[in-house]
Amino acid sequence: MNSKRSHVIGAGLGAAAALFVLFAAQTARAQTVSGEVLDCTGRVLRDVTVELYKVTTPGGTRTVSGGVSGQTDKGGYFRFPTSGGTLTPGTYYVVVKCPRNQGGLVLQSNEFYLSAGFTTGNTISLKFICCPTIGSNAVLRRTDVDNVVPEFTPFGGLVESVPPPRPPGAPVVVGNVEFVHTGDWQPGDQVSFTVRGKVVDDKAGRQADLTGHVVKIEDPSGKQRTVAWSPLIRYTVSAAVGRITASLLNPNGTVLSRTTIPVNPAGTPAPYQTVEPPTGTCVAPALNQIGQPFQIYSPNNQLAQGDIELVVRNEANGASEVCKPVAVSPHSAIFEPKGETPGRHTFTVRRTGALQEVFTVYRLLVGLDTKRLQNVGKKGTVTVEVSGFPLDEVELRKLLSFKPTLRITNNTPDVLAFTKDPSEFSVKLDGGGIEGGTFRRDILTKAIRAGDFEIKARTELIILLTPRIIKQE
Repeated sequence: MNSKRSHVIGAGLGAAAALFVLFAAQTARAQTVSGEVLDCTGRVLRDVTVELYKVTTPGGTRTVSGGVSGQTDKGGYFRFPTSGGTLTPGTYYVVVKCPRNQGGLVLQSNEFYLSAGFTTGNTISLKFICCPTIGSNAVLRRTDVDNVVPEFTPFGGLVESVPPPRPPGAPVVVGNVEFVHTGDWQPGDQVSFTVRGKVVDDKAGRQADLTGHVVKIEDPSGKQRTVAWSPLIRYTVSAAVGRITASLLNPNGTVLSRTTIPVNPAGTPAPYQTVEPPTGTCVAPALNQIGQPFQIYSPNNQLAQGDIELVVRNEANGASEVCKPVAVSPHSAIFEPKGETPGRHTFTVRRTGALQEVFTVYRLLVGLDTKRLQNVGKKGTVTVEVSGFPLDEVELRKLLSFKPTLRITNNTPDVLAFTKDPSEFSVKLDGGGIEGGTFRRDILTKAIRAGDFEIKARTELIILLTPRIIKQE
């Protein structure tokens, strides 16, 4: 499933649930009309009925004639004339009759003109997307098909805060301001965290980062400290236990966003388990969902000492990236790998003048197959797909020994209801349903009303890896 393609194709469709693209100018010289028909995940659709109509205006009266019918071949392609030859000059349009399991829509292209005197081989090329809908006015919105909105880490981190109403003349915050922290602060910790977002400069009308803004931090005892915004903010946690309030202020002192961060009692136990006794300075998850943060943990609370970075290497093609942390405490650090290829990777934790610790981590891609959805009042199916698991049975069993789960959440049950499952449930990834490196789980649904729907899926686990290699830098 090419879910990323579906995002690009489906963007900005408005009230329509299908799209066609004219690749040649409407007045292009041509003698054939061809194209392809896809579903909203980018898969080709074969045996789809396609019709070509010619528009004439005898005596000034518009007349539609022709209705020549054909079907897409096994590659999803069609061509007119169907038996070879050329089309006569004139104005035409194409109609595609989508299959019932793709919404049953009838799609019509814009009209285009084929001129006389054309050169052999030129053609008008069209692309049609048959996308399932919930009701005639619904737009199919598949949140988290390619990746999950990064609002979750296993034991804290990444808190989003919605800005308050905008005072007159204040800059506009574009989207939410994000406060990214590790969620495990304790008294006396030296930590770093990220505050990020975009604002609009009212005078220039351009989006800008938060340069010139400040972050005000109030500890549980009421003591306040104000620091200039920077990409990574450093802070020493006070001795008080409770909740810290962090606020983002613009240069005029207006609060744009605010969140609270817990300060846990000293010695709070770590919220994870390991199969083997911890070695080195950190442990890490064996899985990383693409689009999700990656959080490592230090059993001996040593991560805040010195600079730290994460090197992520794809073992299949050798591609690698270096990730700087977006949040660090003595107990854990959060990174955000950007690569989008699922499968086996090597994650190396590097610190200046310290040990390098290497982990084997499988990156998983979560997708949502929606081609079996139906219209309002009818039952259908969505399929959650998770790819990137090892093909080797021994490796797969070892990976599953960490007891991963997949949490599925339906945020819009009033639009698309789960008929056999609750709106939020977890599935144990214990080997059942995993074939060829991909896990699939069908969810029976019923379309309640027309509208957008949102389904999220994320992988979780609480048993972490110890490093397989420890080497001196």
